[in-house]
Amino acid sequence: MKVALILSALFLSACGGGGGGSDVPVAPSASTSAFALDTASTNFYTVPRTFNLNAVVNGTAFNVILSYSPQPDVIFEGVLSKVNQATSTVRENNVVQFSDTVLRFFTTGPLLFRGATSMGDPDGQNYLVSTFSDRLPATANVGSTGPVATALYFTDVGKTNPRGSEVLTYSLEADTANTAFLCTNSTIRNQLNLILLTQSECIKINPAGDELGLKVLLGEYTNGSFVRTIEFQE
Repeated sequence: MKVALILSALFLSACGGGGGGSDVPVAPSASTSAFALDTASTNFYTVPRTFNLNAVVNGTAFNVILSYSPQPDVIFEGVLSKVNQATSTVRENNVVQFSDTVLRFFTTGPLLFRGATSMGDPDGQNYLVSTFSDRLPATANVGSTGPVATALYFTDVGKTNPRGSEVLTYSLEADTANTAFLCTNSTIRNQLNLILLTQSECIKINPAGDELGLKVLLGEYTNGSFVRTIEFQE
């Protein structure tokens, strides 16, 4: 099972998986408030934080520790960019299966995704460059959706060996009368255009854009065909 996290997330890592899915959740309530999306997404990538996410699949316990920390600004693809370092440690039944560190590059005012680098991806998707990036609305209501970015994967900074693509969108989804989930939804394909995985990285926020929690939904695929969705929660 591959785990990928970007702006939502470009989390270029992998782990072993089992079969099955999660329990059916209770239908959430839809808030009528307007939520500060740009504030929420900017804070998520510029403030240090750590999440402890868990899932149980057919009796197998999976745990992912995700840590985010800002780094000094650098030039990425000719643009002065802010840097967020994302580290992950994946455990299956409390045994470490995989660890990786990803650097994600972006600009703010508004938040725009620029790219990411990794050294541990088993599919060779180690260098990601945005070809299109759009800002999130300053504020939005539950039900709002739109584009975030499109990007191309390469094996390294030389960009001579393409390895696939990623399309990112956002959605603001119902949670309670006073909170919502700001989700960055990604579809990652290989160089043959087959889907490797889908992912929704969902930040729980209040109308002011304060981060209150995180959940991650992973869509697992085999040979481009959907297998199941696995949900990780705190």
